[in-house]
Amino acid sequence: MPGFPLLIDTDTGSDDAVALLLAVAGSTMPTTGDNDVRTTGDYGVRMTSDDDVRAPDVSDMPAPGDDGMPPLTGTDAPAASDNDTRPTGANDVPPVSGGDAHPVGRDAPRVGRDDVVSVPSGGVRAGGVPAIGGSERLGDGPVGGRPVGGRLVSDRPVSDRPVSDRPSGGGGEVLAVTTVAGNVPLATATRNALITLEMAGQAGVPVHPGCDRPLTRPPSTAQHVHGLDGMGDVGLPEPARGPAEGHAVDVLLSLPRRHPGELTLVTLGPLTNLAAALLRDRELLTRFRHVYCMAGAADMRGNVSPTAEFNVWADPEAARVVLQAATPDRVTWIGWDVSRKYAVMTPDDQRHLESLGTPLAAFAHRINRTVADWARNVTGLAGYDLPDPVAMAVALRPELVLGSEQAHVDVAVGDETRGQLVIDRRRSAPPPNLTLVRRVDEQGFKQLLFDALTAATPVPARTTATPTKTRTIATPADARSTATPADARSTATPADARSTAHI
Repeated sequence: MPGFPLLIDTDTGSDDAVALLLAVAGSTMPTTGDNDVRTTGDYGVRMTSDDDVRAPDVSDMPAPGDDGMPPLTGTDAPAASDNDTRPTGANDVPPVSGGDAHPVGRDAPRVGRDDVVSVPSGGVRAGGVPAIGGSERLGDGPVGGRPVGGRLVSDRPVSDRPVSDRPSGGGGEVLAVTTVAGNVPLATATRNALITLEMAGQAGVPVHPGCDRPLTRPPSTAQHVHGLDGMGDVGLPEPARGPAEGHAVDVLLSLPRRHPGELTLVTLGPLTNLAAALLRDRELLTRFRHVYCMAGAADMRGNVSPTAEFNVWADPEAARVVLQAATPDRVTWIGWDVSRKYAVMTPDDQRHLESLGTPLAAFAHRINRTVADWARNVTGLAGYDLPDPVAMAVALRPELVLGSEQAHVDVAVGDETRGQLVIDRRRSAPPPNLTLVRRVDEQGFKQLLFDALTAATPVPARTTATPTKTRTIATPADARSTATPADARSTATPADARSTAHI
């Protein structure tokens, strides 16, 4: 049975790919049997009959510019070329009508603490901080939990809906995937998403490229962590198709308008696409059922710097735009602190993953080999950790959350503390704007992951809405020649450059 509808925004590195596999597990796992094997594809995946499963129906997805919103550049997305020499920040995002959006060019002002991006139902407090209508701090009301850092951490699921009203099984109905520059350049992220969906038998899911650089900063990658191709440099073949027509920002704007209150958005990379969409539609977050972001480090122990996590560090201005539009009942962040504590694949876990003996399990393990090397040499973890899969697991199974908190969160944009979360847990703090996951069920997460990757025979999806036009994306050789780890490090300050990483 199809799961609940998902929209996924990703900078597809190796752990993002595992998260994508987890997201579609519900629609691929139940469909095959031991005797259904038809052939073996280039990815080492045994395939089944095309009649075994249907792809998510995206036939009603509006064309760019539907619902009265102009497309970014006519009907075509910006070229997904790693050789693009446009000025930093030129992501072709048109201003909100009336000219009240922040410009996103090289000379654009930083998104400031007092800049209001969204006006929630509760109005606006002095200083431009959105007032959260109808919500209260966990520490101020009769809510069960435990104190953490001066604020009560809930021991119940993060969602405002009962667990019984939320999806209880792995896998969702992925309506579309949007890509953003982050772990790897945009073209490479798009390629990796296409490869992963084909691996999972979901080639019918459209993949839309988005912003190829941060709102106001030069791009930085984590190719020295995930490999030059973002997938461990294991020599994956090219995808059989190209990306779908339409810019990711247009998709983020149009799909929730067509399905108000139905879609769950999961972001796995820098928040550039979502922020660009918010600059065009200030109420965008209210149109989703819920928004989950793999972002930040709530304990201020970072992977890219002493205190920052890569996704927020890569585009802190975009993270600030999202935070200023967020409310804790709508937006949940799962940070690197959760991954570091509860999503590390120890040597025993890795041996178990390999012992599953399925193509998906082998794929997931192989593409993370460079991350394992980096984790051993830099973070000192007992294995490679999986921040994007654990964030996806929370979206799919909120009951995995054992502890969370609501707090007012901002992000530092200055050079010394770039990307660090500024969490105000004082009783005099502004109303919370975010739910932060702090603890998850490690055993439950890993079991969900292992179950998803035990799907021995991914199924080729039937394409129900093939895009009329596709665009060619860069090959791995193109990506390597234009964005080496050294190139990426040269765009950051020396201290930052030593660890431009997203685990």
